[in-house]
Amino acid sequence: VVPARSNHLIADLARGSYLHEVHDSGGTILMFTAGMVHAKAILIDDDLAIIGTANMDMRSLFLNYEVSLFFYSRSLAEQTAAWMTALMTDCRPYRVTNGSAKILMHDVFRLLSPLL
Repeated sequence: VVPARSNHLIADLARGSYLHEVHDSGGTILMFTAGMVHAKAILIDDDLAIIGTANMDMRSLFLNYEVSLFFYSRSLAEQTAAWMTALMTDCRPYRVTNGSAKILMHDVFRLLSPLL
């Protein structure tokens, strides 16, 4: 689940080629349409969830001060799963970009993504 529109156009453009790659690999991408959710959440299994602010990029992991919490708790993992499921009701499926100009723009911004 990713925001349909984030609060940074450049970030939206930079993620385009990555979303396309995940989609082509068989991943399901849902675009959250009810606003901006900046939280990052990963549900590993019935007993582990990770929630935080850290983006999975070099800048966030090595330069910015980011934080993530690891919950080793079935109850908290279930609450995280319920929250994620609730978010999905305000989502639409990801649509693949087919225009060559947009694909080129996504690829150019992908080159810049380590700097964002």
